[in-house]
Amino acid sequence: MLHFRQIHPTDAEAFLELLKEVETDSPYVVYKAGERKTTVSEQMKEIEENLRFENTQMWVVEDGEVLVGWLGAFGEKRKRIQHA
Repeated sequence: MLHFRQIHPTDAEAFLELLKEVETDSPYVVYKAGERKTTVSEQMKEIEENLRFENTQMWVVEDGEVLVGWLGAFGEKRKRIQHA
């Protein structure tokens, strides 16, 4: 059964693997297969940074204990244009 939840920094490794899998399977993403060089610790820091902002949300979809999808809504971090 699929489970939809907010991402946690501890998901960094599994999330990075999901991103790499999507990049291998789809021609419609920013990175080509093998082009992403992000480390697990860098991914963890990125997740932590995104979770600090109330106008940014990231969710993952699990099938059992495997991440199979994700969704992100990223708000503006610069205060002057956060309303935009």
